Amino acid sequence: MKKRIRKKLKLKEYTEQGFRVVIQFDQENPKSKTLIQDFLNFTIDQNNLSCGGCTNDNQLEMFITSITRASTNEKHRYLIEQWIKKRPEVTSFNVGQLEKARQ
Repeated sequence: MKKRIRKKLKLKEYTEQGFRVVIQFDQENPKSKTLIQDFLNFTIDQNNLSCGGCTNDNQLEMFITSITRASTNEKHRYLIEQWIKKRPEVTSFNVGQLEKARQ
């Protein structure tokens, strides 16, 4: 397959990757009110990442990708994981493995 087609279809060396993040948090903690906004500021503004997902009473579930056409990598996973570990309102979390982000 030609390079141009692989790029258009995001195949082989052009595959874009992302990862899932699930955060459980304590609603009683006053800092939980700013968790989502702080998370978005950290991922989007400081690391040029994009995220989409949902939240319910005490859980935030997101899929993280790069804003650019580049892929996220292990460095991004590590940065997100370290940021979450520092948050006192987080009771548990899971940062998933890199996986194909877009079709």
